[in-house]
Amino acid sequence: MDTVETVALVRDIVLIVVFLVALVVLVIVGYMLLRLYPSVKRTTFYLEESAGRIHGVITQPLSIFGAVVELINRGLGMVSQIRNREKRDEDDEE
Repeated sequence: MDTVETVALVRDIVLIVVFLVALVVLVIVGYMLLRLYPSVKRTTFYLEESAGRIHGVITQPLSIFGAVVELINRGLGMVSQIRNREKRDEDDEE
């Protein structure tokens, strides 16, 4: 065996070892993720429930807030119209 064949053999052995280590790491990570999945699923469920409750608590006051703002806007519009009429009436009297 000359040096080129020895280097090629060492390279092949190193590649095989690296790929086997990578395969073992992927299998271990996959196993850990499978064990973690139920916990993640349960946490996601609880977060969705909490978000739904918070959404219900927040949206009701905000919907009332929109109605109040609309009422104030209409009230200010009516006040503005009354002032414009009074101003026109004063201008007509002069």
